[in-house]
Amino acid sequence: DMLQPTAWVLRDDVELEVPISSLKSGDLVVIGPGESVPVDGVIVSGVASIDQHPDVARMIDECDALALGGRALCHITLVAQELGTEPDFVEFMTPVCKYFCTEAGSRAADLAIQVMGGYGYLREYGAEQNWRDNRICAIYEGTNGIHARTTATRSLTLNDGAGARAFAAFLRDSDPALEEGAGQWEAEAQRISGGGHAARDAHRFMELTCDLAHRAAWGRLKSVAEQAPDSSRLQRLAASVLGELGDLRAAG
Repeated sequence: DMLQPTAWVLRDDVELEVPISSLKSGDLVVIGPGESVPVDGVIVSGVASIDQHPDVARMIDECDALALGGRALCHITLVAQELGTEPDFVEFMTPVCKYFCTEAGSRAADLAIQVMGGYGYLREYGAEQNWRDNRICAIYEGTNGIHARTTATRSLTLNDGAGARAFAAFLRDSDPALEEGAGQWEAEAQRISGGGHAARDAHRFMELTCDLAHRAAWGRLKSVAEQAPDSSRLQRLAASVLGELGDLRAAG
């Protein structure tokens, strides 16, 4: 006889290994030391899958959103470059795309290790290799620190600030909900370009710029999500990205 797949469950405060076929409503599936979740909603087609656990699903969704958002930003910038109609926007977005995508890759690879738990940390499963392979991307082709400084200096003043104005317009055109964020970003850009603290504030300003750019990309994806074959997935991911903007703190 073939061995039946089993799961560890908690019954009467005792951990038991039972066949999956014998799981019943009310059982608590053990998912880690001292941690268990109700079996209802966790068992799919008779097999427990880790993506049904809420925290794991959250991490997988974040990886998905980062990948799609980064691709969208690069595609938007590439289209503008090929059309040749928005050179100032392309000039501004080039370091932003490089910074966002390489940082997002590291974040997603790190989350993938966490999703797999101890297996993710082991070399034979490949997840840690993805993290190490991606890590170099924030270093070559100009370190991300250099791109952040470029955005906080040259990008804000080139052609009398045409790139910065194009970026703010991109935010507003992508999602009406970004109006406040665009205004706060413009205030930060003006403060940095006029206050002589660009080098000190470059990292924080680049993080703000990338966060808003990512939201703008997802604003556009959300607007066409219903036309996609997997519209529910895109709408779910858009909702996770397009949360309310928190207060943007000015540097002291």
